[in-house]
Amino acid sequence: MRFPADVVGLPVLTKPKIRTDAPSGEIDRDVREVVKQALAVYDLDVDALRSLAPDVIVTQDICDVCAVSFPQVTEAAKSIVGKDVKVVNLHPERLADIWADIRKVASALGREAAGEALLASMDARVKAVSDRAQRTSTRPSILTIEWIDPIMIGGTWMPDLAERCAAKALVTTSGQKAPTLTKQQLRRSIPTSWS
Repeated sequence: MRFPADVVGLPVLTKPKIRTDAPSGEIDRDVREVVKQALAVYDLDVDALRSLAPDVIVTQDICDVCAVSFPQVTEAAKSIVGKDVKVVNLHPERLADIWADIRKVASALGREAAGEALLASMDARVKAVSDRAQRTSTRPSILTIEWIDPIMIGGTWMPDLAERCAAKALVTTSGQKAPTLTKQQLRRSIPTSWS
């Protein structure tokens, strides 16, 4: 896996409790087994976090198996002695929520103007794509897939992105969590011309 150059070499504070280089079906089974045991999917290196003494911690709770759990993060933040650490929790279900979360992070960092500049740039880019897409004569249907085995359909903000591109997302609607489908359910959910 490649990471952006800006983050290479930074401290890593989390580690999955499962193998991440396995096929998607094995990863899914392992994650479900960990969750069934009421365990967190990730370990958090609290000592390393304490040594960094952050002012702000950014986390999310939209997906319990995608990152360190929100309760783990808040407990870890409390353990940082002598600091009032801000924990910024992101929970974007729609495209507009991503914009709101950017404002939330910018505010926590005291960088509101930089946040607004970023959002203005993002708005312009999305509008340019949307304007161009609206000039097309067709409105394609698209299927977004988040995970292969089992098949998880892209939900939350993916239908919003499709809409901005003058397309229609199949199976999910804006804000809907990613449903898991069998191959048979997927076949029934898509147009017969796709089969």
